[in-house]
Amino acid sequence: MSHAAALASRAGSTPDADELTRTLEALSVASDLPEPPGRMTRPLKPAGFEALSGIPSAPSKQRVGVIP
Repeated sequence: MSHAAALASRAGSTPDADELTRTLEALSVASDLPEPPGRMTRPLKPAGFEALSGIPSAPSKQRVGVIP
């Protein structure tokens, strides 16, 4: 993150450290870029649970509430 902050500083920008961290996290897991490659114009937020929507869950091997 310090490298990204240094790059932003050289370009005349002083991003908030938390916003910069969240933006980098969001970009690391994004399937599509939210903006064209190049200069970011706004901070991004990491995806929430909706990012897990395409991941199939494994069936549970434990049976809950069943009396043998």
